[in-house]
Amino acid sequence: MAARRALSSAVHELRLAFCQTSEGSKGLRDFVSANYSALKADNPRLPILVREAAGAEARVAARFAKGAEQALSVEGMSAKEVEGVLQQLAKQ
Repeated sequence: MAARRALSSAVHELRLAFCQTSEGSKGLRDFVSANYSALKADNPRLPILVREAAGAEARVAARFAKGAEQALSVEGMSAKEVEGVLQQLAKQ
């Protein structure tokens, strides 16, 4: 993931929320399973909050400088598409 290193300079906090069982959250679950360790290793000071809740919509939320926030739905997306959303957030 090319945006991993740039993530901490643009994003002050990253929140990932999804359902443990729904098909709509599968892409985000797969992304977290495959990339969390590397993402955290590349951004050790970036708070990354992973929240699982039954029936929750798959969402990625980021907090930027001066408290600005952006939340995007990744419901039904693949792990590769979720990576694209994170790259988009890193460019903010």
